[in-house]
Parts: sequence; C-alpha cells; structure tokens
Amino acid sequence: MDACWNCGFSGPGARCLQCGENKIAPQVTAVATVRHASPAPILPAQRAVPPAFAVPGAMGTAPVTALPGHIRAIGNGVVTSRACDILLSSDEAMVWEDSPSAILLADLAFKYLLLLAAVLALAPRWWTVLALLALAAIHLALRYWHLRSTVYRLTSQRLEITAGLLNRCTVAHEVHRLDGMAITSSVWLRRRGRANLAIRSPRIVLRAIRGADRVRDLLRDAGQLEAGRVDKIRWR
Repeated sequence: MDACWNCGFSGPGARCLQCGENKIAPQVTAVATVRHASPAPILPAQRAVPPAFAVPGAMGTAPVTALPGHIRAIGNGVVTSRACDILLSSDEAMVWEDSPSAILLADLAFKYLLLLAAVLALAPRWWTVLALLALAAIHLALRYWHLRSTVYRLTSQRLEITAGLLNRCTVAHEVHRLDGMAITSSVWLRRRGRANLAIRSPRIVLRAIRGADRVRDLLRDAGQLEAGRVDKIRWR
C-alpha cells in the first residue's frame, strides 16, 4: 500500500482513502510544477465530500470506519444535524389534548350498587357482601387506571391515541383520512359537559371529551388543510 503524497495516509487503491487525492499526481504533473507554484496541500476538512466517496467506483473497497463525517456514529440513538433540519422544516404543531373523564365509571358503579342491593335482599351474608365490595373496588380501580392512561392528542397533521395499563401503545391517524363524525352523550356525560366523538372511518371513539363539537370542527378543518397540502406535494 502506497502512502498519499498529500496527507501521508496509507491505504489500498489508486486514490487516498483519507483526502481522496490521486496518489500518482506528483509524478504526472512534475513538468507543470516547474512553471507554476506548487498548490497548498489539500486538507480533508476543506472538502465537504471527498471525490473518492462522491464518485461511485472511483476507489477500491474500504472499511466503514474510513467513511468521512459521523456516519459510523449513527446506530445507538444518535442523530446528525440533518435531523434538526428536518424537524425545523416541518410545520406540524400541537392543537389539542385531552383524556376520558372518570364520569364514565358512573354506569359501572350504578350497576354494582344494584347488584349489592340484590345481594342484601336475597342473601344477606357478610362474606358475600365483602366479596362483592372487593370485586367492585378492584374493577373500578382498574377501569379508572385505564381511563387515566388514555390520552388523545391532535396535531395539525395527525390524531394520536395513547392507551394501555402496563404496555402502552400509541396509534397515529392522518387527519386527512378521517371521515364521518358523530357526537353522542349520556345523562352522566351531559352533566359534566362531556360527550363521545365517534369517527366512522377509521373506526375511532374519543370517549368523554370536553367540547366535542369544537374538537369535531378542529378535526374537519385540520383534515381539509392537510388534504390540500398533500395534493400540492403529490402534483409537484
């Protein structure tokens, strides 16, 4: 392996793996150096992309550690400055966020009260009542935990739904693909100023949210704006 005349790096191929210069350049241009002053040495930092890497097939094989820049650093949760450029160029912004209300537990609690009344009327035994109360408490606690762990988020481009007790799952839906919305509310929900917003396609139900009518309008307007943006990109 010959050493490079410019930086002194030794490697395979006719071009230097470090700076990309031709190793035999001084011998070819020996006559030209008599008439012209020798140029300043070309350092690797002066080139954004060395010619050897910019032109495919201009050099032999080389290990990945010989690649310029921080390409070899990617893989352990590391990003380059290009990732910041991509995020800054996006105009996506948070629009709305909410979680289901605990008022949804009112129906379940009412059913347990009816069952407890029936048990007291038919078989008033203390161990039966205690078992029923323990079952109701555990069931209501799990349902409450599930409601509190559910989060609805709307951005200018996506509707995200995060749910799960131990294993959390986040599903994102593009707003311009949402179609058909209906608002329903029970007596308990109307007393708390909440309602259910059902989306026909894809089948999504935003349960017990505040201002369901305003959220419906936000979804519609955001979907129209995003559909126009997608059409512009498609026809470029």
